[in-house]
Amino acid sequence: MDNQQCSETITAGTKYFLDNLIVLVAFLITKISVHFTEDFDNNYQSFIGSLIEYVDEFFDSYKEYTACKVQKLIIEHILSIATNLTDKTSLIPIFIKAKYADKTVKWVEQSSFSNYIDGFGENIVGIVYNLSRHRKGLKALRECKTLDVLKNQKSFIMKTKNETLIGLFGMLLIALPRNDDEEKDNEKIILKVSNSLYSKSVLAAKEDNWRFDGCHLSEYLYSLQNAFSNITIIQNILGDSEHVKKDRIQFFRERFCSIYGILFNEDESDLDKLVVKSLLNIFLCISNYEQYRSELRDDLFLYTLIEILAKQHKQGVAKRIWSNLNIVKPTKVLLDKIKQEKTPKIYISYNWADEKFCRSFVDFLHQNISIPIWVDYEETDENEDPWDYVALAIESATIVIMLASSFYANSKHNHQELTYTLEKIKSSTEKKHFIVVVIEDKFRFTPLRMNNLLEIDETISYDENPENLARKVADLEVLSKDNKQTFVSCSPHIVTQSSICILM
Repeated sequence: MDNQQCSETITAGTKYFLDNLIVLVAFLITKISVHFTEDFDNNYQSFIGSLIEYVDEFFDSYKEYTACKVQKLIIEHILSIATNLTDKTSLIPIFIKAKYADKTVKWVEQSSFSNYIDGFGENIVGIVYNLSRHRKGLKALRECKTLDVLKNQKSFIMKTKNETLIGLFGMLLIALPRNDDEEKDNEKIILKVSNSLYSKSVLAAKEDNWRFDGCHLSEYLYSLQNAFSNITIIQNILGDSEHVKKDRIQFFRERFCSIYGILFNEDESDLDKLVVKSLLNIFLCISNYEQYRSELRDDLFLYTLIEILAKQHKQGVAKRIWSNLNIVKPTKVLLDKIKQEKTPKIYISYNWADEKFCRSFVDFLHQNISIPIWVDYEETDENEDPWDYVALAIESATIVIMLASSFYANSKHNHQELTYTLEKIKSSTEKKHFIVVVIEDKFRFTPLRMNNLLEIDETISYDENPENLARKVADLEVLSKDNKQTFVSCSPHIVTQSSICILM
Protein backbone atom coordinates (compact mmCIF):
# COMPACT_ATOMS: atom_id res chain seq x y z
CA MET A 1 0.00 0.00 0.00
CA ASP A 2 1.37 3.39 -0.94
CA ASN A 3 2.05 5.60 2.08
CA GLN A 4 0.54 8.68 0.45
CA GLN A 5 -2.71 6.82 -0.31
CA CYS A 6 -3.35 5.86 3.31
CA SER A 7 -1.70 8.59 5.32
CA GLU A 8 -4.81 10.76 5.64
CA THR A 9 -7.51 8.40 6.87
CA ILE A 10 -8.04 5.39 9.08
CA THR A 11 -11.38 3.67 8.64
CA ALA A 12 -13.54 3.04 11.67
CA GLY A 13 -13.49 -0.66 10.82
CA THR A 14 -9.68 -0.82 10.83
CA LYS A 15 -9.41 0.99 14.16
CA TYR A 16 -12.16 -1.18 15.70
CA PHE A 17 -10.37 -4.35 14.57
CA LEU A 18 -6.98 -3.23 15.93
CA ASP A 19 -8.40 -1.99 19.24
CA ASN A 20 -10.21 -5.27 19.83
CA LEU A 21 -7.12 -7.24 18.81
CA ILE A 22 -5.09 -5.65 21.59
CA VAL A 23 -7.90 -6.30 24.10
CA LEU A 24 -8.02 -9.97 23.07
CA VAL A 25 -4.24 -10.36 23.31
CA ALA A 26 -4.20 -8.68 26.72
CA PHE A 27 -6.84 -11.16 27.91
CA LEU A 28 -4.88 -14.14 26.57
CA ILE A 29 -1.71 -12.90 28.26
CA THR A 30 -3.39 -13.11 31.66
CA LYS A 31 -4.06 -16.80 30.96
CA ILE A 32 -0.45 -17.66 30.12
CA SER A 33 1.10 -19.88 32.76
CA VAL A 34 4.74 -20.61 33.30
CA HIS A 35 3.89 -24.25 32.54
CA PHE A 36 3.05 -23.27 28.96
CA THR A 37 6.18 -21.23 28.32
CA GLU A 38 7.82 -24.03 26.33
CA ASP A 39 4.70 -24.39 24.16
CA PHE A 40 4.67 -20.66 23.59
CA ASP A 41 8.31 -20.79 22.55
CA ASN A 42 7.71 -23.67 20.13
CA ASN A 43 4.55 -22.25 18.58
CA TYR A 44 5.12 -18.50 18.54
CA GLN A 45 8.88 -17.91 18.35
CA SER A 46 8.77 -17.30 14.59
CA PHE A 47 5.67 -15.12 14.97
CA ILE A 48 7.18 -12.74 17.54
CA GLY A 49 10.36 -12.73 15.43
CA SER A 50 8.42 -11.62 12.36
CA LEU A 51 6.69 -8.89 14.39
CA ILE A 52 10.00 -7.40 15.53
CA GLU A 53 11.38 -7.50 11.98
CA TYR A 54 8.27 -5.73 10.64
CA VAL A 55 8.60 -2.97 13.26
CA ASP A 56 12.34 -2.74 12.63
CA GLU A 57 11.81 -2.11 8.93
CA PHE A 58 9.31 0.62 9.80
CA PHE A 59 11.74 2.48 12.08
CA ASP A 60 14.66 2.01 9.70
CA SER A 61 12.79 3.95 7.01
CA TYR A 62 10.81 6.22 9.35
CA LYS A 63 9.91 9.66 8.06
CA GLU A 64 7.21 11.58 9.88
CA TYR A 65 5.78 13.28 6.83
CA THR A 66 5.41 10.08 4.76
CA ALA A 67 4.48 7.57 7.47
CA CYS A 68 1.17 5.85 6.76
CA LYS A 69 -1.33 6.46 9.56
CA VAL A 70 -2.71 2.93 9.30
CA GLN A 71 0.79 1.50 9.49
CA LYS A 72 1.62 3.74 12.46
CA LEU A 73 -1.46 2.44 14.24
CA ILE A 74 -0.45 -1.15 13.47
CA ILE A 75 3.06 -0.48 14.82
CA GLU A 76 1.58 1.09 17.94
CA HIS A 77 -0.55 -2.01 18.57
CA ILE A 78 2.33 -4.42 17.89
CA LEU A 79 4.46 -2.54 20.43
CA SER A 80 1.58 -2.66 22.92
CA ILE A 81 1.32 -6.43 22.45
CA ALA A 82 5.09 -6.79 22.95
CA THR A 83 4.96 -4.61 26.07
CA ASN A 84 2.21 -6.75 27.57
CA LEU A 85 3.91 -10.03 26.67
CA THR A 86 7.31 -9.00 28.06
CA ASP A 87 5.55 -8.06 31.29
CA LYS A 88 5.35 -11.85 31.76
CA THR A 89 8.87 -12.49 33.10
CA SER A 90 8.84 -16.21 32.23
CA LEU A 91 8.54 -15.29 28.54
CA ILE A 92 11.47 -12.86 28.45
CA PRO A 93 14.11 -15.46 27.39
CA ILE A 94 11.97 -16.11 24.30
CA PHE A 95 12.02 -12.41 23.41
CA ILE A 96 15.77 -12.21 24.03
CA LYS A 97 16.22 -15.10 21.58
CA ALA A 98 14.13 -13.13 19.06
CA LYS A 99 16.58 -10.17 19.38
CA TYR A 100 14.13 -7.81 21.10
CA ALA A 101 16.91 -6.34 23.25
CA ASP A 102 19.06 -5.54 20.22
CA LYS A 103 16.21 -4.07 18.20
CA THR A 104 14.59 -1.92 20.89
CA VAL A 105 17.94 -0.42 21.92
CA LYS A 106 18.66 0.24 18.26
CA TRP A 107 15.37 2.18 17.92
CA VAL A 108 16.21 4.31 20.96
CA GLU A 109 19.71 4.97 19.61
CA GLN A 110 18.57 6.11 16.14
CA SER A 111 18.75 9.82 15.37
CA SER A 112 15.07 9.71 14.36
CA PHE A 113 14.05 8.63 17.90
CA SER A 114 13.25 12.24 18.77
CA ASN A 115 10.72 12.25 15.89
CA TYR A 116 8.76 9.22 17.05
CA ILE A 117 9.33 9.39 20.82
CA ASP A 118 5.91 10.94 21.46
CA GLY A 119 4.03 8.22 19.61
CA PHE A 120 6.13 5.15 20.34
CA GLY A 121 8.70 6.05 23.02
CA GLU A 122 6.69 4.86 26.02
CA ASN A 123 6.13 1.38 24.58
CA ILE A 124 9.71 1.02 23.30
CA VAL A 125 11.26 2.02 26.63
CA GLY A 126 8.60 -0.08 28.37
CA ILE A 127 9.78 -3.18 26.51
CA VAL A 128 13.40 -2.37 27.38
CA TYR A 129 12.44 -2.00 31.04
CA ASN A 130 10.49 -5.29 31.06
CA LEU A 131 13.50 -7.09 29.58
CA SER A 132 15.74 -5.65 32.32
CA ARG A 133 13.70 -7.43 35.01
CA HIS A 134 15.06 -10.83 33.94
CA ARG A 135 18.74 -11.75 34.36
CA LYS A 136 19.05 -12.84 30.73
CA GLY A 137 17.39 -9.66 29.58
CA LEU A 138 19.63 -7.52 31.79
CA LYS A 139 22.72 -9.25 30.45
CA ALA A 140 21.59 -8.72 26.84
CA LEU A 141 20.84 -5.04 27.47
CA ARG A 142 24.22 -4.45 29.07
CA GLU A 143 25.91 -6.08 26.08
CA CYS A 144 24.03 -3.56 23.90
CA LYS A 145 25.43 -0.69 26.04
CA THR A 146 21.86 0.36 26.75
CA LEU A 147 22.83 2.68 29.61
CA ASP A 148 25.03 4.77 27.31
CA VAL A 149 22.27 4.88 24.69
CA LEU A 150 19.69 6.05 27.21
CA LYS A 151 22.01 8.70 28.62
CA ASN A 152 22.52 10.08 25.11
CA GLN A 153 18.75 10.38 24.66
CA LYS A 154 18.13 11.72 28.17
CA SER A 155 17.32 15.28 27.07
CA PHE A 156 14.68 14.11 24.57
CA ILE A 157 13.08 11.80 27.15
CA MET A 158 12.94 14.50 29.83
CA LYS A 159 11.47 17.05 27.41
CA THR A 160 8.44 14.84 26.70
CA LYS A 161 7.00 15.59 30.17
CA ASN A 162 5.58 12.03 29.93
CA GLU A 163 5.72 10.90 33.57
CA THR A 164 5.31 7.22 32.68
CA LEU A 165 8.16 7.36 30.16
CA ILE A 166 10.39 9.31 32.55
CA GLY A 167 9.59 6.82 35.32
CA LEU A 168 10.59 3.88 33.12
CA PHE A 169 13.76 5.74 32.16
CA GLY A 170 14.58 6.29 35.84
CA MET A 171 14.01 2.63 36.72
CA LEU A 172 16.39 1.63 33.91
CA LEU A 173 19.02 4.02 35.30
CA ILE A 174 18.74 2.01 38.53
CA ALA A 175 18.74 -1.45 36.93
CA LEU A 176 21.47 -1.10 34.29
CA PRO A 177 24.59 0.30 36.04
CA ARG A 178 27.36 -2.21 36.70
CA ASN A 179 29.03 -0.11 39.40
CA ASP A 180 28.63 2.98 41.56
CA ASP A 181 30.56 5.20 39.15
CA GLU A 182 27.80 4.70 36.57
CA GLU A 183 25.15 5.37 39.22
CA LYS A 184 26.95 8.54 40.32
CA ASP A 185 26.48 10.09 36.86
CA ASN A 186 22.71 10.00 37.34
CA GLU A 187 22.48 10.24 41.12
CA LYS A 188 20.09 13.22 41.19
CA ILE A 189 17.45 11.59 39.01
CA ILE A 190 17.97 8.17 40.65
CA LEU A 191 17.31 9.65 44.11
CA LYS A 192 14.18 11.37 42.80
CA VAL A 193 12.94 8.22 41.05
CA SER A 194 13.67 6.06 44.12
CA ASN A 195 11.46 8.23 46.32
CA SER A 196 8.77 8.05 43.67
CA LEU A 197 9.11 4.27 43.54
CA TYR A 198 8.47 4.02 47.27
CA SER A 199 5.43 6.29 47.07
CA LYS A 200 4.00 4.36 44.12
CA SER A 201 4.65 1.06 45.91
CA VAL A 202 2.46 2.23 48.79
CA LEU A 203 -0.29 3.30 46.40
CA ALA A 204 -0.10 0.11 44.31
CA ALA A 205 -0.28 -2.05 47.45
CA LYS A 206 -3.64 -0.45 48.27
CA GLU A 207 -5.17 -1.51 44.94
CA ASP A 208 -6.92 -4.87 44.58
CA ASN A 209 -4.88 -5.73 41.47
CA TRP A 210 -1.66 -4.22 42.88
CA ARG A 211 -1.39 -1.83 39.95
CA PHE A 212 -0.89 1.90 39.98
CA ASP A 213 0.03 4.32 37.22
CA GLY A 214 0.28 1.52 34.67
CA CYS A 215 2.75 -0.61 36.65
CA HIS A 216 2.44 -3.63 38.94
CA LEU A 217 3.66 -3.45 42.54
CA SER A 218 6.40 -5.94 41.65
CA GLU A 219 7.93 -3.47 39.20
CA TYR A 220 8.28 -0.77 41.85
CA LEU A 221 9.66 -3.16 44.48
CA TYR A 222 12.02 -4.84 42.03
CA SER A 223 13.50 -1.46 41.12
CA LEU A 224 13.79 -0.54 44.80
CA GLN A 225 15.69 -3.76 45.58
CA ASN A 226 18.19 -2.83 42.86
CA ALA A 227 18.45 0.73 44.15
CA PHE A 228 19.02 -0.48 47.71
CA SER A 229 22.46 -1.83 46.85
CA ASN A 230 23.51 1.83 47.30
CA ILE A 231 23.54 3.07 50.90
CA THR A 232 22.96 6.66 49.75
CA ILE A 233 19.63 5.62 48.24
CA ILE A 234 18.68 3.57 51.31
CA GLN A 235 19.33 6.56 53.56
CA ASN A 236 17.42 8.83 51.18
CA ILE A 237 14.32 6.64 51.54
CA LEU A 238 14.63 5.16 55.05
CA GLY A 239 16.57 7.93 56.77
CA ASP A 240 20.03 7.86 58.34
CA SER A 241 21.05 6.24 61.61
CA GLU A 242 19.91 9.29 63.60
CA HIS A 243 16.51 9.65 61.93
CA VAL A 244 15.27 6.23 60.78
CA LYS A 245 11.87 6.45 59.06
CA LYS A 246 10.31 3.55 60.90
CA ASP A 247 6.96 3.85 59.14
CA ARG A 248 8.61 3.08 55.80
CA ILE A 249 10.31 -0.05 57.11
CA GLN A 250 6.97 -0.98 58.67
CA PHE A 251 5.34 -0.81 55.22
CA PHE A 252 7.75 -3.44 53.87
CA ARG A 253 7.34 -5.61 56.98
CA GLU A 254 3.56 -5.58 57.00
CA ARG A 255 3.30 -6.17 53.27
CA PHE A 256 5.60 -9.21 53.46
CA CYS A 257 3.94 -10.71 56.54
CA SER A 258 0.52 -10.50 54.90
CA ILE A 259 1.45 -12.17 51.58
CA TYR A 260 4.47 -14.44 52.18
CA GLY A 261 2.35 -17.53 51.42
CA ILE A 262 2.40 -16.59 47.72
CA LEU A 263 5.89 -18.09 47.54
CA PHE A 264 4.47 -21.58 48.08
CA ASN A 265 1.43 -21.33 45.81
CA GLU A 266 2.17 -22.63 42.30
CA ASP A 267 -0.99 -21.03 40.94
CA GLU A 268 0.10 -17.49 41.81
CA SER A 269 1.32 -15.28 38.95
CA ASP A 270 4.97 -14.51 38.26
CA LEU A 271 4.41 -10.86 39.14
CA ASP A 272 2.78 -11.63 42.50
CA LYS A 273 5.64 -13.97 43.41
CA LEU A 274 8.10 -11.28 42.37
CA VAL A 275 6.52 -8.97 44.96
CA VAL A 276 7.47 -11.39 47.77
CA LYS A 277 10.94 -12.08 46.34
CA SER A 278 11.64 -8.36 45.97
CA LEU A 279 10.57 -7.70 49.57
CA LEU A 280 13.00 -10.41 50.73
CA ASN A 281 15.80 -8.79 48.73
CA ILE A 282 14.94 -5.41 50.23
CA PHE A 283 15.19 -6.96 53.71
CA LEU A 284 18.56 -8.43 52.75
CA CYS A 285 19.87 -5.02 51.66
CA ILE A 286 18.71 -3.10 54.71
CA SER A 287 19.63 -5.85 57.20
CA ASN A 288 23.27 -5.10 56.37
CA TYR A 289 22.97 -1.99 58.56
CA GLU A 290 22.27 -2.06 62.29
CA GLN A 291 19.95 0.96 62.33
CA TYR A 292 17.53 -0.87 60.01
CA ARG A 293 18.35 -4.40 61.15
CA SER A 294 16.99 -3.71 64.62
CA GLU A 295 13.64 -2.64 63.13
CA LEU A 296 13.36 -6.02 61.41
CA ARG A 297 14.61 -8.01 64.39
CA ASP A 298 12.14 -6.39 66.79
CA ASP A 299 9.17 -7.60 64.72
CA LEU A 300 8.70 -11.03 66.32
CA PHE A 301 6.34 -12.32 63.62
CA LEU A 302 8.70 -11.31 60.80
CA TYR A 303 11.69 -12.65 62.74
CA THR A 304 9.96 -16.03 63.11
CA LEU A 305 8.93 -16.10 59.45
CA ILE A 306 12.50 -15.45 58.30
CA GLU A 307 13.75 -18.21 60.60
CA ILE A 308 11.24 -20.68 59.12
CA LEU A 309 12.04 -19.66 55.53
CA ALA A 310 15.78 -19.92 56.21
CA LYS A 311 15.31 -23.60 56.97
CA GLN A 312 13.57 -24.26 53.65
CA HIS A 313 15.29 -25.58 50.53
CA LYS A 314 16.37 -22.97 47.95
CA GLN A 315 15.78 -20.01 50.25
CA GLY A 316 19.28 -18.52 50.07
CA VAL A 317 18.12 -14.91 50.51
CA ALA A 318 16.17 -15.81 53.67
CA LYS A 319 19.24 -17.62 55.03
CA ARG A 320 21.36 -14.49 54.52
CA ILE A 321 18.74 -12.27 56.16
CA TRP A 322 18.58 -14.68 59.10
CA SER A 323 22.35 -14.54 59.45
CA ASN A 324 22.25 -10.74 59.45
CA LEU A 325 19.43 -10.56 61.99
CA ASN A 326 21.47 -12.66 64.38
CA ILE A 327 24.53 -10.44 64.33
CA VAL A 328 24.81 -8.99 67.82
CA LYS A 329 27.27 -6.64 69.45
CA PRO A 330 29.46 -8.33 72.08
CA THR A 331 28.59 -7.61 75.71
CA LYS A 332 31.07 -7.47 78.56
CA VAL A 333 29.74 -10.84 79.76
CA LEU A 334 30.54 -12.42 76.39
CA LEU A 335 33.95 -10.78 76.26
CA ASP A 336 34.79 -12.11 79.72
CA LYS A 337 33.41 -15.55 78.90
CA ILE A 338 35.81 -16.41 76.07
CA LYS A 339 39.42 -15.98 77.04
CA GLN A 340 41.28 -18.30 74.73
CA GLU A 341 42.10 -17.94 71.05
CA LYS A 342 40.39 -20.25 68.58
CA THR A 343 42.33 -22.80 66.60
CA PRO A 344 43.46 -20.87 63.48
CA LYS A 345 41.27 -21.35 60.41
CA ILE A 346 41.26 -19.48 57.10
CA TYR A 347 38.20 -18.51 55.07
CA ILE A 348 38.68 -17.55 51.41
CA SER A 349 36.29 -14.96 49.96
CA TYR A 350 36.36 -14.57 46.18
CA ASN A 351 34.20 -14.04 43.10
CA TRP A 352 33.27 -17.09 41.04
CA ALA A 353 34.60 -15.38 37.91
CA ASP A 354 38.05 -15.64 39.54
CA GLU A 355 37.71 -19.33 40.47
CA LYS A 356 40.63 -20.48 38.30
CA PHE A 357 43.01 -18.01 39.96
CA CYS A 358 41.55 -18.84 43.37
CA ARG A 359 42.18 -22.57 42.92
CA SER A 360 45.85 -21.96 42.02
CA PHE A 361 46.30 -19.54 44.92
CA VAL A 362 44.74 -21.93 47.44
CA ASP A 363 46.81 -24.88 46.16
CA PHE A 364 50.03 -22.90 46.64
CA LEU A 365 48.86 -21.61 50.02
CA HIS A 366 48.23 -25.20 51.17
CA GLN A 367 51.86 -25.97 50.26
CA ASN A 368 53.18 -23.12 52.42
CA ILE A 369 51.07 -23.32 55.58
CA SER A 370 49.48 -25.96 57.80
CA ILE A 371 46.46 -23.88 58.87
CA PRO A 372 43.13 -25.35 57.61
CA ILE A 373 41.65 -23.44 54.67
CA TRP A 374 37.91 -23.22 53.93
CA VAL A 375 36.89 -22.43 50.34
CA ASP A 376 33.42 -23.12 48.96
CA TYR A 377 34.35 -25.34 46.00
CA GLU A 378 36.09 -27.77 48.38
CA GLU A 379 33.55 -27.76 51.18
CA THR A 380 30.02 -27.32 49.80
CA ASP A 381 27.55 -29.68 48.20
CA GLU A 382 26.42 -28.34 44.81
CA ASN A 383 22.86 -29.44 45.62
CA GLU A 384 22.70 -27.34 48.78
CA ASP A 385 22.53 -23.59 49.30
CA PRO A 386 26.18 -22.53 49.83
CA TRP A 387 25.18 -19.94 52.45
CA ASP A 388 24.37 -22.81 54.84
CA TYR A 389 28.11 -23.45 54.89
CA VAL A 390 29.49 -19.96 54.19
CA ALA A 391 27.93 -18.26 57.22
CA LEU A 392 29.26 -20.93 59.57
CA ALA A 393 32.70 -20.82 57.93
CA ILE A 394 32.91 -17.04 58.34
CA GLU A 395 31.88 -17.26 61.99
CA SER A 396 34.46 -19.92 62.80
CA ALA A 397 37.34 -18.39 60.81
CA THR A 398 40.17 -16.60 62.60
CA ILE A 399 41.60 -15.32 59.30
CA VAL A 400 39.62 -14.12 56.29
CA ILE A 401 41.40 -13.73 52.96
CA MET A 402 39.59 -11.78 50.27
CA LEU A 403 40.74 -12.08 46.64
CA ALA A 404 39.95 -8.61 45.35
CA SER A 405 39.17 -7.90 41.70
CA SER A 406 36.76 -5.84 39.61
CA PHE A 407 34.42 -8.84 39.52
CA TYR A 408 34.43 -8.92 43.32
CA ALA A 409 34.04 -5.17 43.76
CA ASN A 410 31.05 -4.95 41.41
CA SER A 411 29.24 -8.00 42.79
CA LYS A 412 26.21 -7.46 45.03
CA HIS A 413 26.64 -11.03 46.28
CA ASN A 414 30.23 -10.35 47.34
CA HIS A 415 29.18 -7.04 48.89
CA GLN A 416 26.69 -8.93 51.06
CA GLU A 417 29.34 -11.50 52.01
CA LEU A 418 31.88 -8.79 52.83
CA THR A 419 29.37 -6.82 54.89
CA TYR A 420 28.46 -9.93 56.85
CA THR A 421 32.14 -10.76 57.38
CA LEU A 422 33.01 -7.31 58.69
CA GLU A 423 29.94 -7.27 60.93
CA LYS A 424 31.08 -10.59 62.36
CA ILE A 425 34.54 -9.15 62.92
CA LYS A 426 33.02 -6.18 64.76
CA SER A 427 30.92 -8.42 67.01
CA SER A 428 33.60 -11.05 67.55
CA THR A 429 34.85 -11.83 71.04
CA GLU A 430 38.15 -13.05 69.60
CA LYS A 431 40.86 -11.59 67.44
CA LYS A 432 40.15 -11.99 63.77
CA HIS A 433 42.43 -11.00 60.91
CA PHE A 434 41.31 -9.78 57.49
CA ILE A 435 43.73 -9.97 54.56
CA VAL A 436 42.94 -8.40 51.19
CA VAL A 437 44.89 -9.92 48.30
CA VAL A 438 44.56 -7.92 45.09
CA ILE A 439 44.66 -10.28 42.13
CA GLU A 440 44.17 -7.68 39.41
CA ASP A 441 46.79 -5.21 38.23
CA LYS A 442 45.98 -1.54 38.93
CA PHE A 443 42.88 -2.57 40.83
CA ARG A 444 41.09 -0.17 43.15
CA PHE A 445 37.78 -0.32 45.00
CA THR A 446 35.79 2.08 42.84
CA PRO A 447 32.29 1.09 43.98
CA LEU A 448 31.35 3.34 46.90
CA ARG A 449 29.68 0.47 48.73
CA MET A 450 33.04 -1.30 48.94
CA ASN A 451 35.02 1.86 49.72
CA ASN A 452 32.65 2.64 52.58
CA LEU A 453 33.43 -0.72 54.13
CA LEU A 454 37.20 -0.70 53.65
CA GLU A 455 39.71 2.05 54.26
CA ILE A 456 43.06 0.37 53.63
CA ASP A 457 46.40 2.18 53.83
CA GLU A 458 48.97 -0.62 54.16
CA THR A 459 50.15 -2.12 50.85
CA ILE A 460 52.52 -4.88 49.80
CA SER A 461 53.55 -5.04 46.14
CA TYR A 462 51.22 -7.03 43.87
CA ASP A 463 52.45 -10.05 41.96
CA GLU A 464 50.41 -11.60 39.15
CA ASN A 465 51.82 -15.06 39.94
CA PRO A 466 49.47 -16.87 42.39
CA GLU A 467 52.37 -18.87 43.80
CA ASN A 468 54.27 -15.70 44.73
CA LEU A 469 51.15 -14.16 46.25
CA ALA A 470 50.54 -17.29 48.29
CA ARG A 471 54.08 -17.10 49.64
CA LYS A 472 53.62 -13.44 50.58
CA VAL A 473 50.49 -14.34 52.53
CA ALA A 474 52.21 -17.30 54.17
CA ASP A 475 55.08 -15.03 55.26
CA LEU A 476 52.75 -12.72 57.19
CA GLU A 477 53.26 -12.97 60.93
CA VAL A 478 49.59 -13.58 61.58
CA LEU A 479 49.83 -16.96 59.87
CA SER A 480 52.56 -18.06 62.24
CA LYS A 481 51.05 -20.37 64.85
CA ASP A 482 53.35 -18.92 67.50
CA ASN A 483 52.29 -15.33 66.89
CA LYS A 484 49.02 -14.17 68.42
CA GLN A 485 49.44 -10.42 68.06
CA THR A 486 47.58 -8.14 65.66
CA PHE A 487 50.16 -7.54 62.96
CA VAL A 488 48.93 -4.32 61.41
CA SER A 489 46.15 -1.81 62.01
CA CYS A 490 45.25 -0.63 58.53
CA SER A 491 41.61 0.07 59.33
CA PRO A 492 41.24 0.83 63.04
CA HIS A 493 37.73 2.25 62.63
CA ILE A 494 36.37 -1.24 62.01
CA VAL A 495 37.30 -2.93 65.29
CA THR A 496 40.24 -2.91 67.68
CA GLN A 497 40.41 -6.69 67.82
CA SER A 498 40.79 -7.20 64.08
CA SER A 499 43.43 -6.37 61.55
CA ILE A 500 43.31 -5.67 57.85
CA CYS A 501 46.20 -5.93 55.48
CA ILE A 502 46.22 -5.56 51.72
CA LEU A 503 48.55 -7.27 49.27
CA MET A 504 48.81 -5.45 45.95
